[in-house]
Amino acid sequence: MDVMAATLIRYQAAQYKPSLILSSSDQCEVAPMMPIDIQEQNENLLSFRANDEMFKGIWTGALGGYGGTMCLLITGYLLLDGDFEFAWQVFLVAAAMLIVPFFWEVFTPSSAPILLNRRTREVYYQHAGRLYHAPWDDIGAIAYEYKMVHQNTGAMTSSLLEIMMQRFGEPEDRIFVALGLPMGKSLALQQHVWADLQAYMDRGPWLDEQGDGTSSPDCVKQQIKLNQHNRRDDIKLPWKGFLETRSAGHLFRVCFHVLLYPASVLWDFTRDMAIKRSQHDWPKEVSERLKPDGPTSRLIDIQRNECGRVVR
Repeated sequence: MDVMAATLIRYQAAQYKPSLILSSSDQCEVAPMMPIDIQEQNENLLSFRANDEMFKGIWTGALGGYGGTMCLLITGYLLLDGDFEFAWQVFLVAAAMLIVPFFWEVFTPSSAPILLNRRTREVYYQHAGRLYHAPWDDIGAIAYEYKMVHQNTGAMTSSLLEIMMQRFGEPEDRIFVALGLPMGKSLALQQHVWADLQAYMDRGPWLDEQGDGTSSPDCVKQQIKLNQHNRRDDIKLPWKGFLETRSAGHLFRVCFHVLLYPASVLWDFTRDMAIKRSQHDWPKEVSERLKPDGPTSRLIDIQRNECGRVVR
């Protein structure tokens, strides 16, 4: 880590208490814990879920699931009443409330994910069309904790884990990039997350429950699947409670989720379609290094060769 990076990290750490400066070269003494923000993990790459993906599908679910379903019910009533012309008009409104937000959300580009490349041992991120990167070895990182206070909810502990990255071609341009969302996390939890990233880069790609290297991807894939929240599954818990207690409260919750079910299904389906389609358009220097047989030289090495000086 160069002097500039170390100075910026120490300054950032001084702004928050408690805080902790982390490095890939310092082995954590805590057990690894996979962050819930991981979208994909394989032999060569680990990607953090883009923050805007959690909102993908919300408009399709709201307009198509709520408004569209209501319009379809009205259409059925009008057909039974013999008003075919008005029923056709209401049906077109229902179709528009489903199709328009669906295509808008699916084809609207998502923000770039954060990528960890095991082959080249570096991290990539793209912000406002600018490529940022950082070599994993001796990378600079900071974790800090703070409280958000609201008059209605009280104090809630949040914590951020940030890494320092430099702009490709302009190494003096540095930014802190957050690995995941901060809400509900603690400083201790972020240490476990950092240990998981270290384990992936050094002992991975596959880890068991104790964070040791293994040849089987089952544990990792199962954890990623568990972290993927499907809103259509929200009905399972109240249904299970109703089967056990047969109470009116659980029955009310089941009926409530049944009404929300069309919107939940559309929300999940739209999100999944948007994720499958969103292949981020990385610059050539990154895209060729994402291939299994791509070059293993780091972007910082390219800068070193172009500038004729060491940039770290």
